[in-house]
Amino acid sequence: MKNFIFLGLLLLFILVGIDAKKNQATRKTIYDFSGFKKMDCKNVNGKRKTLFLEILSVINYMKNYDQLSQMHTPDCQSSLDIYYNNEKKNTEKKPVVIFVHGGFWTFYHKDNYTDIGNFLNDNNYVTVIPQYITIPEGNIEDQINDVYKTIQWTYNNIEKYGGNKQQIILSGHSAGAHLILLTYLMASQNISNYLNNKSKLLIEFPIIKKMILLNGIYNINFIPIFILKRFFNIKFKINVSPIEILDKNIVNPLNIAGLDSVNIFYAQNNDFLLINSSSKKLIKLLNELDVNNKEYICKKQENENFIQNANDEEESLPINKECCHSVIIDGIKEKNPTIEKAFLHLIEN
Repeated sequence: MKNFIFLGLLLLFILVGIDAKKNQATRKTIYDFSGFKKMDCKNVNGKRKTLFLEILSVINYMKNYDQLSQMHTPDCQSSLDIYYNNEKKNTEKKPVVIFVHGGFWTFYHKDNYTDIGNFLNDNNYVTVIPQYITIPEGNIEDQINDVYKTIQWTYNNIEKYGGNKQQIILSGHSAGAHLILLTYLMASQNISNYLNNKSKLLIEFPIIKKMILLNGIYNINFIPIFILKRFFNIKFKINVSPIEILDKNIVNPLNIAGLDSVNIFYAQNNDFLLINSSSKKLIKLLNELDVNNKEYICKKQENENFIQNANDEEESLPINKECCHSVIIDGIKEKNPTIEKAFLHLIEN
């Protein structure tokens, strides 16, 4: 009798283990997807960020000690992670989310965002998270190139991993939101001569279904140049402000209007001031260009936090987390169910 009980329990554990494993995302890393090696490790390892960035790194270390090495060690190769379900029986192609992380163009690594990939996989999305080169190892032109190449690689290869290349959604947080919008605008107008290698990279841009911009800053020129150069070692030779590009009609509005929607999210309070103002300016310009967009605001009212569609009071989602610059990202990492629901809402609506 004891043997039967033992065998029964063993079978139960095996079945539970199989069921748990069934829903886990397969994470695969692709190296050198852009087709060239970006840097010489021997030279890069000797580089140091500015003193201000070193201080910020220490602060981040005190908060997230496990991220220190990831913040200081640059990748010598371009790489991206794919989160997908490896079950061969599932033949239906899933929508794809390309998520580009933030970090003021200088911090963080794709490995800090595994929770995003796993969460989206659990909700029937194939997810791609690239590691773009950070400053000072590269510049913003290099970052544009990395984001663009990520999108091209995804379009050409994602069906091998169960993704639908006709259902690609671009999502980015903070600096990542800025980079995906900037890359899209440049590609829509075939702006290629700005890149350092002078090759025609930003052409034949694949169709993007939707763009999800989380807490981005879209008017870089509002930040005094001396601050960018002195404290953050950020230098650029081109106009990297999406708002100015749109405002000066540098891009073809018809190309932008091809998007189903641009969903713009920001926190009304406890976010950087420039993010609120530049988000509102971006929305104004998109409306002038007849680009379908939705403005989602995280706000607090009568001691309750919620995310609301600015144009539809009934589209309101209560959340049990304080509104701030990283409310969505932190909420996903904390497995906060109200934030998870809100994030999916932003992607699906």
